[in-house]
Amino acid sequence: MKDDDDDDEDEDDDDRTNIIIILADDLGYSDLGCYGSEIHTPNIDSLAYDGIRFGQMYNCARCCPSRASLLTGSYPHQAGIGHMVRDAGVGGEYQGYLRRDVMTIAELLGTTGDDDVVSEYRSSDIVGGGEGGRGGCGEDDDEDRGERGTTGTKGYATFMVGKWHVGGEYPPDASPEWIRDAMSHEDVHPTPNTRGFDEFYGTLGGGGSYYRPPSLVRDGNVIEEIPPDGYYYTDAINDEACSMIERVHERRMGGGDDRPFFMYVAHAAPHWYVIIRMILFHEIESYTGKYMCGWDKIRERRHARLIEQNIIPPSWKCSPRDERSPPWDSVSNKEWEDARMSCYAAQITIMDRGIGRILTKLRETGMYQNTVILFLSDNGGCAEYLKENGDGGHFTENYGGLTRDGRRIRVGNDQTLRPGDEDTFMSYGLSWANASNTPFRLFKSFVHEGGISTPFIVHWPKAVPSGQHDRNVIINDRGRICHSPWILMDIVATCLDIAGVRVPPDMMEVRDGKWKLVRRRCDDLRGEERSRDGDHDLHGWELYNIEDDRTELHDLASENRDRVKRMAREWSEWASRVGAKPWPLKPLPDGERDWSNVPWLW
Repeated sequence: MKDDDDDDEDEDDDDRTNIIIILADDLGYSDLGCYGSEIHTPNIDSLAYDGIRFGQMYNCARCCPSRASLLTGSYPHQAGIGHMVRDAGVGGEYQGYLRRDVMTIAELLGTTGDDDVVSEYRSSDIVGGGEGGRGGCGEDDDEDRGERGTTGTKGYATFMVGKWHVGGEYPPDASPEWIRDAMSHEDVHPTPNTRGFDEFYGTLGGGGSYYRPPSLVRDGNVIEEIPPDGYYYTDAINDEACSMIERVHERRMGGGDDRPFFMYVAHAAPHWYVIIRMILFHEIESYTGKYMCGWDKIRERRHARLIEQNIIPPSWKCSPRDERSPPWDSVSNKEWEDARMSCYAAQITIMDRGIGRILTKLRETGMYQNTVILFLSDNGGCAEYLKENGDGGHFTENYGGLTRDGRRIRVGNDQTLRPGDEDTFMSYGLSWANASNTPFRLFKSFVHEGGISTPFIVHWPKAVPSGQHDRNVIINDRGRICHSPWILMDIVATCLDIAGVRVPPDMMEVRDGKWKLVRRRCDDLRGEERSRDGDHDLHGWELYNIEDDRTELHDLASENRDRVKRMAREWSEWASRVGAKPWPLKPLPDGERDWSNVPWLW
């Protein structure tokens, strides 16, 4: 699928594929133009229209668990981050940072096949390894562990830019402690450089100002100086990615290093807060007034475009406006609401423009045709809300620092202030998040479709000839659309297969480069349990037929009690296998791992 205007005369013609994963933060299912949005995302759209869009890609409903799963190909509990980055004190599944006995994709791709490198990762210690390893897909016996020692057969140069957020908990201003701990005993607070990445630029923590991001690090060095005027974190992430690609090209041209590269571009945008660079306020102005029609009309329009683009069928009715969201006609300060959503939309457009620079750099260096690019989001749109005073809690503590010129950042949704200024920290709110997740119900942190459904785009010009298709893929004049269900954990195994690296036998259901469609999956996040069996989805006591009713409007539990009980038992078995525990977390007696009698499962 080669672009008509892409000459690439010096295109690298060897068969070693570069891999780039681009992860957005809190981006809703319908927040891209190619997924029904009014938001301007031409560069991401170009990847979709010349690649494959997936209608049913699922994440883990929240940032840290999703990132852990994406990096390891494991359920988040097995990777050590069953909830967030705080150690819950109930065992390794909830320790809040990546487990040392589970390899990251960077470690798997970056190794050279040396048994001494891989043997330190004790696959027998992986949570549930004796009963199926990751996801319970077969015994993890001694023979399998021997195969695991030969996984890394093709060393990649490995790069990461952006948000880490899988290395434990620290206050935003404690970067030196992160580095010191990582270098002295890396198991406690791992950083990208201690978990397989050759080069890293980004933040170790989860969020903060785009002008002066906390925990900003380059490799093993904390960046303590105040960023210069004009600095904006989203732009810095994309520009650093371009610089890394340029360095790869220079090394190849110099004959010093001809390895392919793997790059993880982990954006902190759009996130749920609205902050935008002053010199980019024209981006907000380009959206100003567009949202005066209100969130109900935006949801209606996005739903119609999703149907028009063949992302969803007409039979999936749009879910009702969330009951906590007021009708637009009753909103008193419509101009301020319009400004909030305009700022959120502008943040996405700025991210898209930077991704366009990455694509340009790939073309300039002759690597565009042989680079596979995967784009997705860590969870659905976020309904977290700030009161006018910043809620008086950790939001003010974590995000109420100083601007570059010494002004105190005002945390909270103060409607007398303009959203997006450097000295403000606001959220875009539940009602707009409801629009971001059109047509689905609920939000980030929920295992309903609105929390776990993500746009997913795969673009690989060299690998997908024009006209190639299968029965699960719709082909139209705007690319290919796949409606089979996929999950985050599929990505690591897929990337290993692309790279020609043997997929570890405990990593889901991928063998010898062939897909085996997983028709069952389970989730757990903070007591939000979910079990899928074929077309049926069980959320606690709610049962839905996802094939007919993915917007979850018709609860079938009362008429399918036997199915509910069976799926609940399957969830219980899965929870015991991967280490998911009942919420609120309470330690069980030593050696106790049976959750089958926990009342809330039934």
